[in-house]
Amino acid sequence: MSLTNGYYVPSVFKNVCITPLLKISGLDQNEACNYRLVSNLPLLSKTLERAVSQQLNSNSNGVKLFLPHQSAYRKTHSTETVLLQV
Repeated sequence: MSLTNGYYVPSVFKNVCITPLLKISGLDQNEACNYRLVSNLPLLSKTLERAVSQQLNSNSNGVKLFLPHQSAYRKTHSTETVLLQV
């Protein structure tokens, strides 16, 4: 339903488990700025995200939305391919 309608994402897909991890061992554990937050999404949410990403990429490539020399947001293209083209 999410893929056909494009606006509905089940609420169970939006639940996230946030875990604070100490950036570097040995830092003061009482300081909040010494932590980075890691969010873990449910498996189905990540699967939906990947399916939507693949559809967007295939549609973008199908309608020639990207310029021939554009490397951003394209699979198998990187800053190295841009440098080689230049």
